[in-house]
Amino acid sequence: MKKLFFLSLLLITVIPAFGQSKMSILNKDRTIGKNYLADSDIRATEYFFPERIDKYYHDITNNHLTVELRGLSEIGKNPKAIGKIVVYDLNKHQVNWSKNINFQSSTMLQYNDMLIQSKPGFSFRLDMETGKKLWDIPKNIMYIDPVTGIGLGYPYSSSQGFSKRLEAFDMKDGGFLWYREIYREYGWNDLFHLNDSVILLASAGLHTINLRTGGGWNNDAVTGTNNYNKVIAANAIGIAMGLVTGTFLVYTGSDIVTDINSNILIDDEVLYYASREKISVVEINGFDRWSRILPKRETAKSSVFIQDSVLYMINYGYAFLNGQRIQHGEPFIAAFTRQSGRQLFLSKAGNEEEMILDFLTGNHELLLLYKDKVARYAMDDGRLLAKTAIPVKNQGKLKSFIGDEYYTKTDSLYQPLAACDPDKLYVLTEKDQILILNTGFDILDTTETNQFYQCNMSFDEMKFLVRDNETIIVDSEYRKIAAIEAGSNAYLQGTNLYEARDKTLAIIDLSEIFRGNR
Repeated sequence: MKKLFFLSLLLITVIPAFGQSKMSILNKDRTIGKNYLADSDIRATEYFFPERIDKYYHDITNNHLTVELRGLSEIGKNPKAIGKIVVYDLNKHQVNWSKNINFQSSTMLQYNDMLIQSKPGFSFRLDMETGKKLWDIPKNIMYIDPVTGIGLGYPYSSSQGFSKRLEAFDMKDGGFLWYREIYREYGWNDLFHLNDSVILLASAGLHTINLRTGGGWNNDAVTGTNNYNKVIAANAIGIAMGLVTGTFLVYTGSDIVTDINSNILIDDEVLYYASREKISVVEINGFDRWSRILPKRETAKSSVFIQDSVLYMINYGYAFLNGQRIQHGEPFIAAFTRQSGRQLFLSKAGNEEEMILDFLTGNHELLLLYKDKVARYAMDDGRLLAKTAIPVKNQGKLKSFIGDEYYTKTDSLYQPLAACDPDKLYVLTEKDQILILNTGFDILDTTETNQFYQCNMSFDEMKFLVRDNETIIVDSEYRKIAAIEAGSNAYLQGTNLYEARDKTLAIIDLSEIFRGNR
């Protein structure tokens, strides 16, 4: 789901200079795959641009493409600082307008026909037909809500940076709607809808926000720290952009460590959440059902999950500094009764030089993965049952457990690799190798990831499995229903599959497959 939302908004940068373009975009139709449900060809329309395509967005309502053209540096690895943005009308087959791009100047957010340019202290909406400014406000818009069309942002000054005053604007006309103070020094950690007009925002705690009025409750928590002396960072302020169910801003200074928090788990209208200082169960009205103090020195990035009547917490032993993962705190696992919050155990699971990279559960046991070892803990009392070092010199450091990310073809079906033999453990390494372990953590075999299909996305019980430049679509029974010439950078929006390769953008119509699979 996040992947789809990521691709429903475009992040690009634009310089103020504007010039009408005579650019001509050629297009042609061609067969790009096979629909096995209807025994028919799958067709794509390909559009050919004069430069390399870096990002793009399709406004389906008005049938406009917004495309960022950006060449690579001389060594061919990094995108150039200067490029161009193009708005192309798919109905008229013509370029509406284009602008030169300087990627160090400002950012742009788009949803539907709302194209918003922002630079420190200012935001503008650009007309999709002409590229001219429709309105401007002396604020930064960092998020456009896809349901209400309301934009959120913080005032900015060069001396003070972003303030904690969150302001809302109507993106149709730039009109001010409301403001509310929400602390954001450690960044926005998560954001999603509770209903059509109310969002839940994780930023220094949990906050509900009625996007039309600004009302809602606050449940404050600490999710970062300003006092980190182990890393010498650059003096420049780092600003990064991210996406959840829209766009959110993450800001960190050179001495600010972020992401000292867990995921948000919602179950039966109750929110489960861990921060630097506490783990909490928050009712949907914002009141704490219970909270328990956590060891501040050890607590870092974490995950929470429920099994039976117990709330478990995995503290990884890392956080983030300027977007980079760093060792922080010490790994531990903890368990609490779901209803009362009574602590069942809190067990150390490593030292300050180690970090947990992934975990699995099964048979009342918890498996923890480190860069060079695997450990097994009992879920009833947190006892260490086994810890085994894994040789990583040749295969590369361990990275993650493999669940249903990789698929293999068995007879006529495409099944998850991990499901083929549940008595084996599959581990991915940093060198893109897969280690096959037995229950005693002995390495039985080693293979390459390119031997398998990787699940790129899921939709309506269908899975899109990619290997090299081929995408196989399988149904809920793992049967192949389509094959398409498309790689891992393809994404789904509506009933279209999109893929950009160098200067070519292909739009692939999958509506017939979606109808046939129902």
